Amino acid sequence: MVIFGYDEFIKGQPANNGFKFKDGKSPVNLGFAGYKTDHTLKDSQLQSLKENFVPLHRHHNEQLLGHFDISIQKVSEILEPYYYVIDIYPHDFWSDPEAKYPIISDQAITHIKNKKAKILVLFPTEGLYPHNDVSGVLNTWAANYGLPHRSIVLVSGNYAFGDNVERDKCITYIPFTIWEHVFRKFYNIKVKYQLIEAIKEKKDREKVFLNYNRRARYPRCKLVYELERSGLIDKGFVSLGEYIDYDSRKHLPTDFLNKLPITFDDTDLEVNHAGELIHEDFLNSYVSLVSETDVFEGTMFPTEKIFKAIVGMHPFVLLGSPGFLRKLREFGYQTFSRWFDESYDDETNLHRRIDMVIGEIRKLTLKTDEELKDMLVEMFPVLQHNLDTFLRRTKEKTFQEELEAELWK
Repeated sequence: MVIFGYDEFIKGQPANNGFKFKDGKSPVNLGFAGYKTDHTLKDSQLQSLKENFVPLHRHHNEQLLGHFDISIQKVSEILEPYYYVIDIYPHDFWSDPEAKYPIISDQAITHIKNKKAKILVLFPTEGLYPHNDVSGVLNTWAANYGLPHRSIVLVSGNYAFGDNVERDKCITYIPFTIWEHVFRKFYNIKVKYQLIEAIKEKKDREKVFLNYNRRARYPRCKLVYELERSGLIDKGFVSLGEYIDYDSRKHLPTDFLNKLPITFDDTDLEVNHAGELIHEDFLNSYVSLVSETDVFEGTMFPTEKIFKAIVGMHPFVLLGSPGFLRKLREFGYQTFSRWFDESYDDETNLHRRIDMVIGEIRKLTLKTDEELKDMLVEMFPVLQHNLDTFLRRTKEKTFQEELEAELWK
């Protein structure tokens, strides 16, 4: 059991620690503290705000509770060692000057100095970027409050980020992504047998590949643009939203961007469908072309995108960060080097990596339906292994055990 401690509860819900009112305003946008408001709110309005409490974001602890043994308690009532939890949501938090000045309760600071508690910075739904000034922010917290060695534990979904914080005296980094566990709920034994039957009985499939995209970030836009330019886009189920970032507008043709959004099933791409799995899409295509969220060096953030392919019993070609496949193999998953040239995983140049990924998709589109069906039959032991590995990993309490062990150090 891991105890998460909070200073204040409003209507039975824990209000996020760290960012409270001071001198008539919040040190950062109150969204960080779970309030649907902005930084201009005055102290005199606080009581009304509490009475009409509406969380702006779900607490990360809510996403962890269904998978791990966690107790939510009030700091003033905790007798055992615990984590003083501070949730982080948007990436731009780390560049906000006010982020260096959280308001941590005196009681919690006393507990931390007496080694009864540690600060737990939670960011498991996203991966930290190498350019985020995480160490600068967290070391300022430690300096301002005179915190002892290893008193801050940082959690994010980036498994490649640890090298950036290993040298810090006060920070321990534990990589963990919640998405692997979130997708456990999509495991359905009836659907599993439908997927297996479709492979073994060599059922017809409508498209060669499946490529989900929502937010039109440059790497995804570039990938879909190259699919179109290569005449491959009609060979797959492809979606891409109409939110277009600066790099896409700068580097890609306007006539292509004007076609967005691209959909194949009339799905509303304004809505985040991360928590959905449409089994029919996997039954009607042979391979997933996975467009991961973070694709640059210094990141390895596995999201729902890769786990959809695994639960959907799909082989995958992946546009991710360099070394992504290598890390998946370290997790115990198997990849598809027997059938695909996976040297793209070692390519550090994004454009060359996209070209190599497109090349693998092109090879697949040149195969006949019978060849693709036979390929899936050959791949079945790997697909079964990956699903079994997924089921095993999502039953394990490794993350909880890491938190428990760190708390007692």
